[in-house]
Amino acid sequence: MTDPIIYELQVELFYSMSHPTRIQILQILFGGPINVGGIADSSGLGKKTASRHLLILKQKNLFIAQQNSQEIIHSIANPKIFGGVT
Repeated sequence: MTDPIIYELQVELFYSMSHPTRIQILQILFGGPINVGGIADSSGLGKKTASRHLLILKQKNLFIAQQNSQEIIHSIANPKIFGGVT
């Protein structure tokens, strides 16, 4: 049986996916931990645009950000929320 919290997290995922750029960023994050520069390079977005969309995703608790020396590394908070979605 699936934990009910997973359904709540999936609702947040669907809401965050209401913009194509955020879908693209989530797919990049699903590939593994990465900094905003890597997201910008992988997506073709500017760093400001990537950061703006990351902020929206962060507000939905879809990824975690960890300080690593001089950069912040972003990664998916709970890959289970993608179950049945990817």
